[in-house]
Amino acid sequence: MAGISIQGQDMTSDVAGRKNTTPVARSCCCAGVTILDPPEETRLREGLWLSTVDISPAAGIRFRYEKRHACIDFGIVLAGDMRNSFRGASPAKREIYNSPGQGGIAFLPYAEGVVEIPAQRSMRVLHVHMERQALSALLEGEQDLIPADFRRVVEGTATEGYFCQGEMDPAARIVACQLSNGPLPGMPGRLFLEGKALELISLQLAWLGTCKGRATHRTALRPADRERLLTAREILLRDPACPPALPELARQVGMGVNRLGAGFRELFGTTVYGQLREHQMQQARLLFEQGELNVSQVAWTVGYTNVSHFSAAFKKRFGVLPKTFLKSARVSIPLP
Repeated sequence: MAGISIQGQDMTSDVAGRKNTTPVARSCCCAGVTILDPPEETRLREGLWLSTVDISPAAGIRFRYEKRHACIDFGIVLAGDMRNSFRGASPAKREIYNSPGQGGIAFLPYAEGVVEIPAQRSMRVLHVHMERQALSALLEGEQDLIPADFRRVVEGTATEGYFCQGEMDPAARIVACQLSNGPLPGMPGRLFLEGKALELISLQLAWLGTCKGRATHRTALRPADRERLLTAREILLRDPACPPALPELARQVGMGVNRLGAGFRELFGTTVYGQLREHQMQQARLLFEQGELNVSQVAWTVGYTNVSHFSAAFKKRFGVLPKTFLKSARVSIPLP
């Protein structure tokens, strides 16, 4: 199948000899676009496969890509941030800022663009890819459940590409995390992955039919406002245990409170404190996967003083209690 050509560079320094930080010019057989090295791929059935990107960039990265493959992509960001400026067959350029919990559906037989990934502890992106004909067969008799513009993609009558991005529902986030973490010991791996991949597609199609899924055209932010919002997010996440009040945060970046809140929803797809909670939950998940701290210690580390409140928030986000998640993470950590 046609793949992607990538040319990349480090945004901040010369990293000659450094591993896993700078992409090089390459082609690979994958339909995803957030790639530094060829992503880990798992073929599940004819016309259905899974790809993941899991990196920890020590320095910011910026790379160009070109994609040529006519499959439907169902993607979701599990951890980390990235900015993607791209165009498809039409000359119109899109710019999206992805953060944890953001995701969407795309059908772009041709696309080219630039991805920017800042230095961060972890960047994890998951894609489920499906051939159009395979999805059409699964939706036989139920295609009226999806919006008309995407139905044309599935039926093969679309005259242009399709792209829809936004904040994913909690149920889709949970399934994506389960896919990323893989089956627990004793579970049949391929059966687990195929079932969860189809479940994620079903949830994202349901999301597509809601007002959240249809809100694909966002008002363009001015570059100055975009930079202020990025600065506000950096300040907000600097000390999760003691975040600034909204008026103070708005004052620090030179914006009004209402403008700040609207900007966060526009750029990040969530509220100011929704962004903070998502950051806390992602940091907690990473700490649990390291397996060195107990539940109380993780709660305090990410800024919660009440462990019960932390446990409730973690279960709401990931669908499992922290204690259960930690236990399964420790089981899957290889012994020295």
